[in-house]
Amino acid sequence: MNQKDRIALVTGAAKRIGRVIAMSLAKRGCHIVLHYNSSVGSAFATAEELKSYGVKVLPIQADLRRPEQIEAMIEQAVTHFGGLDILVNSAASFVRADLQSMTLDVWNEILAVNLTAPMLCIKYAAPVLLRQESGVVINICDLYSELPTPPMLAHGVAKAGLLNLTRALALELAPRVRVNAVIPGVVLPPDDASAEYLARTADKNLIKQWGNPDQVAQAVLFLIENDFMVGEALHVDGGESLAWRLRHVIRDPA
Repeated sequence: MNQKDRIALVTGAAKRIGRVIAMSLAKRGCHIVLHYNSSVGSAFATAEELKSYGVKVLPIQADLRRPEQIEAMIEQAVTHFGGLDILVNSAASFVRADLQSMTLDVWNEILAVNLTAPMLCIKYAAPVLLRQESGVVINICDLYSELPTPPMLAHGVAKAGLLNLTRALALELAPRVRVNAVIPGVVLPPDDASAEYLARTADKNLIKQWGNPDQVAQAVLFLIENDFMVGEALHVDGGESLAWRLRHVIRDPA
């Protein structure tokens, strides 16, 4: 798909990976629907920067825990631009909670943002994407979808569900809409990360270094542009999803 003058909705586009994805799409000529929730200042600063690439930008505030706000967001985007070609589900929450500390409210909120919201975004956007006959959906998962970690219990379950949703909807919406996923590894350290944390985390992948959000955006662009990619989950993780094998190799003592 050529992205010139296409309409792309990116959730969580005010900051972090979502922002970089939106910037990459704008550089290719996409008009952007910039979803944000509470990051008002960042959203409008990002919108101004996006406009510098000569594209149209529509910021929309929506709480993705609220289904009616998701539906309204899609409706507003389609009404404003007259259509929708690309949906990137990038918004996510990262809440730590294991089984013993988990409450039902926390569980439901984590799944609402990381699994239910992407499903509803696709559900409400699907009729429009299907009419375009060349729609694209990209879901941003992460390694917790494949490598469960007890402190990220609900998050991992939600992202595993999102990965399954990607493949299920690839089957349901093909051939007119292609659904794929990107699975980033360590690409954006916390603001307060120590040098020891950065080194220890990088050591978990095969190339022993951090990635960056631009590399995730490159993967998103590849999946949009390559019309023969459907139902795929593209890892951008420096080989971390394979590196665990090296830590568990049983070596011959001889």
